[in-house]
Amino acid sequence: MTKKIMALLMVMLIALTGCTTPQDDQAQDTPEVKQNINLYYPNIDDGKYYFIAATLEAESEAEVKDNITELYKANVLKGTGPVFSENTQIKEINLDDEGILHIDFNDAFRYEMNAGSQYEAMILQSITNTFGQYYETDRVIVTVEGVLYESGHILLEEGDFFETDYSNIAEVQQNIC
Repeated sequence: MTKKIMALLMVMLIALTGCTTPQDDQAQDTPEVKQNINLYYPNIDDGKYYFIAATLEAESEAEVKDNITELYKANVLKGTGPVFSENTQIKEINLDDEGILHIDFNDAFRYEMNAGSQYEAMILQSITNTFGQYYETDRVIVTVEGVLYESGHILLEEGDFFETDYSNIAEVQQNIC
């Protein structure tokens, strides 16, 4: 009788805890994250920023930066300009203890931009709004190859940052993934 009760308890214990395989454990360690993100694009003609809601899928922070880059490159809105050139890459993204987001780009970001001062400022504001909103901060520092952003039009100095600004924006009713 005792053996039957023990066997029954063992069966119940296995049924309650379930069986997992190493693959199951690995899948639980790296869950895919699906989050909404608004991608902002500049329109130099009317001075507005247009955004589309997209779904970002990633399993790691490295995938987040790569997937945002690809979303930006693949989905330029009609009537707006591109935010990233074909060869632009994000090297690193870091939210510091003060809540300031640091985004480091490769050289292609600056050298392939080919923008006048107003359009360049709008591109930087689009990036600030997109990443600031996603990372829930209002301050963003942009660097290129680890050096504060500098061009013929804009110069970030130590302690400077870009701030999110959601005025003068319009949503484009298009859902992308």
